[in-house]
Formats: sequence, structure tokens, C-alpha cells
Amino acid sequence: MSKILKNLFIGFISFSLISSIIVLAILWNFSNNIPDYKFLKNYKPPVSSKVYSGNGDLVADFSKEKRIFVPFNNYSASSKKFSFN
Repeated sequence: MSKILKNLFIGFISFSLISSIIVLAILWNFSNNIPDYKFLKNYKPPVSSKVYSGNGDLVADFSKEKRIFVPFNNYSASSKKFSFN
């Protein structure tokens, strides 16, 4: 009986050790792609420049990212609840 318990204990410890090593390797692998917090603290998104004609038609868009400003009041209640908690 003690031999079975000893083998179960060794198996459990081995499984725990291998699982821990795999989890730590996965976390270490993905943590290399995370930007430094100092970069995020001073992040300034690219500025969008749009040129409009006299009658309000868009003539040119000189932005790298196609962003559209949406006022906070235009969000639905469910979007506000989900996104801004």
C-alpha cells in the first residue's frame, strides 16, 4: 500500500512541477511582447488631419489611423456600462 501511495505522490509532484514549468514558460514567452509601462504612461496617439472644402465635404485625410471622434454622450447605456467601468 505504501508503495502505491509513494508512486502517486511522486507522480503528483512530477505533474505539478511540469505543469508549473509549462505555465511559467508560456507567461515568460508572452511577457516579452508587452510594452514597457513608461511607454504607455507617455503614449500620445497619432493626430488626425482632415481637410474639408467650403461646403463641408471631406477633401483629404492625412492620418495614418482612420479614427473617428465619438462624443461620450453618443454611446449607448449598455456600451457605457460595459466599457467604462
